[in-house]
Amino acid sequence: MEGEKSSIQNLQDFAKKSGRVIKVSEGAYPSNAMQPIVYHKRLAYMKNNANSKTYFACYSDPKNVGGIEHFSGVFFALPVSKDTNIYLRKKFVIDKLNFFAKKETQRTGMEGFHSKVVFEKYQSNSTDRIFTNARVQETIKNALKFDMRLRVGINNVDLSFIPELNGESHFGIYTTQDWFVEPEKIEMLFKFVEKIRTHVIREEEASFVH
Repeated sequence: MEGEKSSIQNLQDFAKKSGRVIKVSEGAYPSNAMQPIVYHKRLAYMKNNANSKTYFACYSDPKNVGGIEHFSGVFFALPVSKDTNIYLRKKFVIDKLNFFAKKETQRTGMEGFHSKVVFEKYQSNSTDRIFTNARVQETIKNALKFDMRLRVGINNVDLSFIPELNGESHFGIYTTQDWFVEPEKIEMLFKFVEKIRTHVIREEEASFVH
């Protein structure tokens, strides 16, 4: 009886069927009598298409100290300071009921957006134009509605294993829970992030004009 496929095998199947090229890496940490459990570090990434600048990336490293040890999502390089650190998520009912919660650190001036999201981190002086863009806001809201596990962030995760994003600031929509392996969900993530990247590019072009 054939065993269940691993997440990496499922992603390899998806890449082959969708005509994409996937890069994977998998290795085990040493174990011994005192530490009999074998931990694995797993990585996988693929571009949306040959001309795209967006990447679907998955990362798992249970021994990652001080960083996010597990994530899966779609990302693209962003021309902002590497000191930028932004993290937002869907707003839940408990957030609206928690009167003692820390006040959000950033407001965009559009209450419709803030009624749906919570900024848990906002360290930036240069990305206001991105999050005040109504189309970007709408796409983010749709993404968070699509899967409640999703988070939106800038420079929250380590993407150094992707050569084109290594050392670059980056925007991403991702989860820190299970890897996405369902083809329809990966395709939707690509659509959300490609749409946001298009609006971000337009904002950049507008900033040079004004």
